[in-house]
Amino acid sequence: MTEPTSHRRLEAGVLLIGATGIAFEIALVRVFSIAQWHHFAYMIISMALLGFAVSGTVLGLVGERIRGREIAPLRAGAFLLPVALIACYEASQAIPFETLQLTTRPAQWALLLLLYLTLSIPFFLVSWCIALALLLRPAHVGRVYFANMIGSGLGALAVVLGLFVLPAPAVPYALAFVGMGAFVLVADTDRRWFGGVFVLAAALAGLLALRGPAPIRLSEYKGLSHARQFPDARIAAETESPLSRLTIVRSSLIRETPGQVSGYPMERLGPFPEQAGLFFDGGAISPIHRFDGSLDSLAFLDYVTGALPYQVVSRPDVL
Repeated sequence: MTEPTSHRRLEAGVLLIGATGIAFEIALVRVFSIAQWHHFAYMIISMALLGFAVSGTVLGLVGERIRGREIAPLRAGAFLLPVALIACYEASQAIPFETLQLTTRPAQWALLLLLYLTLSIPFFLVSWCIALALLLRPAHVGRVYFANMIGSGLGALAVVLGLFVLPAPAVPYALAFVGMGAFVLVADTDRRWFGGVFVLAAALAGLLALRGPAPIRLSEYKGLSHARQFPDARIAAETESPLSRLTIVRSSLIRETPGQVSGYPMERLGPFPEQAGLFFDGGAISPIHRFDGSLDSLAFLDYVTGALPYQVVSRPDVL
């Protein structure tokens, strides 16, 4: 049996694998918040738990067969993890799942199952590697578990900070490089795999240079999807943070008011001011009005339903 030459290399590899798993989970929460809606983002937790459960079940079934030879399947899992991060993320964005069609199109349930199975694979591999590391070092379970927990904490912190710099779709690709580093640590004395890691790294770098990360597949029912269909629509600005993706769309067809407009004398007071559409995670539009310094250009706001209290009471006494 060939084992890593040091406990520290194995524990460092486990630390990076734990960091990769939790960072990928948090990144998928952001991806789902943008692609669908925030209440569906919590499915990621159950996807991760599915991968962990299947991994534990498989190890329970084959545990006796690999006893004393845990290092080989551990290295195989660590090698496959970077591949799975990219392949499963890209596959998930190719699955035409729509949450709002679950009650009208039974096929969407099959797509949801496919999405679960696809995105649970990286978590299967994370759990597989950590469990095998625990089996490999039965006398040092506490050290291995400590490395896993420290890695998870650092991964959560790193991905939150990283989302200030990287868009959510780029995170799985960045984590793939972290996963490759984890494999190099776990492989240690077995150099046969290193050529494959070099090829993976070169292929990933080439993919990012030529095409970039696979974009998030935005639900066709989201407000941003509708706004993009306007003939003259263009994205004026877009920024991203751990909290939301902010998109500003400009189009002459954007006409939104905070409530129903009734009786507005456009002939006398003039048309609505130019507007841009503000979208948070591609959701419902929030209009931004061009302000020329004169309140007369915003006179239409006196005719929306929300202005009724101001018409009834001229000098309100409010807290």
